[in-house]
Amino acid sequence: MLAYYSGENAFRNSRGFAMVYTEKLLEAVRNCHNIKQSHHIHSAFEQTYANNEISTFVFAPLDNIHRPERKTVVSYVEDGLEPGCCGCDYLRVFKFQSTGGWADASQSVCGGSEYQKWESDDMVMILFHSDLFNVGRGFHLVHSHELTSPAQHCLEFPAWLVRTPLRQRSLLFGCGGALSESFAAISYKSDVSVNQYERCVWTIRSPTAIGYRLEVLSFGLQTELGDIGITATCLSRSSNYQRRSCESPLNLQYPYAGLLFWRKYSEFSWLRNGLHRNDWSSGIATTSKHYIVNTVQGHVRYPLDVELTYTDNEVSTFVYAPLDNIHNPERKTVVSYVEDSLEACCDCDFLKVFEFQSTGGWIDTSQNACSGTEYAKWESDDMVMILFHSDQSRVGRGFHLVHSHELASRAQQCV
Repeated sequence: MLAYYSGENAFRNSRGFAMVYTEKLLEAVRNCHNIKQSHHIHSAFEQTYANNEISTFVFAPLDNIHRPERKTVVSYVEDGLEPGCCGCDYLRVFKFQSTGGWADASQSVCGGSEYQKWESDDMVMILFHSDLFNVGRGFHLVHSHELTSPAQHCLEFPAWLVRTPLRQRSLLFGCGGALSESFAAISYKSDVSVNQYERCVWTIRSPTAIGYRLEVLSFGLQTELGDIGITATCLSRSSNYQRRSCESPLNLQYPYAGLLFWRKYSEFSWLRNGLHRNDWSSGIATTSKHYIVNTVQGHVRYPLDVELTYTDNEVSTFVYAPLDNIHNPERKTVVSYVEDSLEACCDCDFLKVFEFQSTGGWIDTSQNACSGTEYAKWESDDMVMILFHSDQSRVGRGFHLVHSHELASRAQQCV
């Protein structure tokens, strides 16, 4: 799940960001300010490149006008090349020099080179070669044009994500949503200022995923007051959904990913780790649902059809965001739970409650509901997320959730 947050000190000229996720994606691009646009190209992971390819990727300056104060930076991430044969399938790097044309940079990558980055004061050309034997799933290339000094800032120039083989995929706009695609780009307020107290939540769950990687690009977020940041929250099915930060070694595996954008950090930090899940025999049911609700009040019955039961191996989420995605510090989020029926086993089918805190992201409230919990009410000064889990044995007719946003002074009253 991805969540965006802005606080009281949102700058009028502070703009948004873009995010790209896929089941296996890139190491994050480092801090880039005022990128005007981004474009993302990807392909289905089932595709492979062909035998006997010779493909070239030339990274020219914006509008084909060279600017001496900027350098071209290209990052490479492997998806899959023929292993154990660097003379078979490989990439070779050339750099353009105005005094001598294309010069071999003596920099090559082949199977096993998971990540590389190349820089040049001018254009970069990358040549990809495959032989007539085994093939793989290709690679990713990310490029930007950055100021030579300081090198960590890239101003006004577009960043491109290229994967070969190529296929255009989704580019999403707006504040929040439930996503089930294996790859998508999310762009939020790239050309307008962010507001105070914003909340946006994106739930990402591909039932067939074997892993996630996430890339984030800034469009000029202002961080001087220590009130903006990005962090991640992961929930692991194998650890009973104990909340963990995703800032952890890549060998840790999670079924859910949560990116949190908010205004309580001393500096803007980039997530560099992958987001993965464990494999288990039954998997997560494709019937799992993900709700993001931002109305003043409402009722959800789960499952929606009163004649149906929920299914085995579900992991469904219910996120209660503020009205119109703008947090009101004077109001609380109140969610009431009423049981229809759950399997009579509290370790089997249950609901787990998390609340959002601007100082720590999604926090486990240690409040659960299972069979026999006929009624419960949960309150939070900010957003609430409820996770529903079912195992692979018996099922029931589900539950009701009723929510409202109440004045803090009245929150003790029943909804």
